[in-house]
Amino acid sequence: NENPEDKYKTALLGLYNKIAGSFNYILLNKDSGENARKYLEKRGISEETITAFKLGYAPSEKFWMYDFLKNKGYSEKFLAKSGIFAKKNNRISLFSNRIMFPIINIQQDIIAFSGRKLKESDWGGKYINSPETDIYKKGETIFGIHTAVKEIRKKKEFILVEGNFDVLAFYQSGIRNVVAPLGTAFTENQARYLKRYASKCLIVFDPDTAGIEATLKSAVTLEKYGISNYVINLPEGKDPSDILEKEGPEALNKL
Repeated sequence: NENPEDKYKTALLGLYNKIAGSFNYILLNKDSGENARKYLEKRGISEETITAFKLGYAPSEKFWMYDFLKNKGYSEKFLAKSGIFAKKNNRISLFSNRIMFPIINIQQDIIAFSGRKLKESDWGGKYINSPETDIYKKGETIFGIHTAVKEIRKKKEFILVEGNFDVLAFYQSGIRNVVAPLGTAFTENQARYLKRYASKCLIVFDPDTAGIEATLKSAVTLEKYGISNYVINLPEGKDPSDILEKEGPEALNKL
């Protein structure tokens, strides 16, 4: 018999799966998802990749999600704690007019979201990530682990990149053991977590000042947990997703 806490977690996982399904459906089938579809196409993201990462689109209406879920029978109290809505007004969706990246753990459960804005003028940072909940602890999860873990186990090695799109770029180039730290710095918890599966890391961050700083910090963290690490030098001013977009998967493999 499930205790209340487990019951709550199960309900939350169910909710996240349902929402990810809706976002994905809107991206692939609805008129409102057209700009997002075009954006992904422009960045060279294939439909196979969209499916593997369960990518989606959160429409620009702020209240539709709340109304949709209320109609599905979810309680106000449950939704307020779900991490899907704004703190100040729990009817307003945290994510609107964004490309949605579900954060999927090793068990293939969707435990959080990362949303990339489509219009620079829209509210909020370039990425918004879910707040911590009973099913999501920020420093302990890493983006892309659900598609990478098999290959990481086999090679005992992973590639650490900066952003979600960089993970997609490598994945599409046939390189599967790739993860990203989720919009924040690479954490000790993440290093500890990856140490279970790998003893070596290749760091591929942007070649700008922030990227170089992040590379150094990540290298120190990796060393601390006994993960030997190497840096792949990217051409000036390019990140992996630029390379995929402009030069195709072969160029990434060469690096």
